[in-house]
Amino acid sequence: MVATAGQCETDIRYDTLVNAADSIQSYKYIVKNVAKKHNMIATMMPKPIALDKGSGLHVNISLWNDNTNLFFDQNDEYAEISDLARYFCGGILEHSFALVAIVAPTTNS
Repeated sequence: MVATAGQCETDIRYDTLVNAADSIQSYKYIVKNVAKKHNMIATMMPKPIALDKGSGLHVNISLWNDNTNLFFDQNDEYAEISDLARYFCGGILEHSFALVAIVAPTTNS
């Protein structure tokens, strides 16, 4: 556990994009309903308690072609990442304001 008061990290095994997204939604649905059954409330807020480590959902992304990790470049001297990985990160940053509406739609996101 990384924080107090029942906070924890969510870990969903890697899968295709749609399956991983479905797993996250299913997980949240199940957790909230089990909590409700026990007269409790489960929140997916990232940091509901001030000055405490918060619960976390960390998203790791990789891009593969067959058994080849397209984000890896063993000849890169800095971090062993490919130009494709750099461009991918740049695209995330370039479109970050638009992505926020999807990935963090609420005030507490």
